[in-house]
Amino acid sequence: MSKQKVEQYKEYKKNKKKILRAEKRKNAAAKATAWLLGIAVLAVIVYFVGTAAISAYKDYIASRPDYSTSSLSIGDYAGIRAEETTEAATEATEEATEAATEATEATEEVTEAPTQATEEATEEATEEVTEEVTEAVIQ
Repeated sequence: MSKQKVEQYKEYKKNKKKILRAEKRKNAAAKATAWLLGIAVLAVIVYFVGTAAISAYKDYIASRPDYSTSSLSIGDYAGIRAEETTEAATEATEEATEAATEATEATEEVTEAPTQATEEATEEATEEVTEEVTEAVIQ
């Protein structure tokens, strides 16, 4: 038995560099695999915790009361507010239509003024020319 152990030791010494390189490769591969697996598990955990947190936050926001509307005010059972709002709306639309008609009338006056002026000028010019022609014919 001791002869066999001696031969094994000699064989180990002879191939020591190869054996150590192979062991280092195995250890490095095992470490890299462990790190990758650990990172993957951590990423999955972070993903699920994050989605749960976002869902809980959205539920919290949805459960909060909405103060942008008058949900807390007393309802208009008699219809008083509804009448006021409809009257105000009709008045506003009437005012808007009046303003629009005034604006269109003003634009019509502005566009008609130059055409009237040119018509008057041409009438005056034709009268002057006809007077000159009649005077020239008379003389």
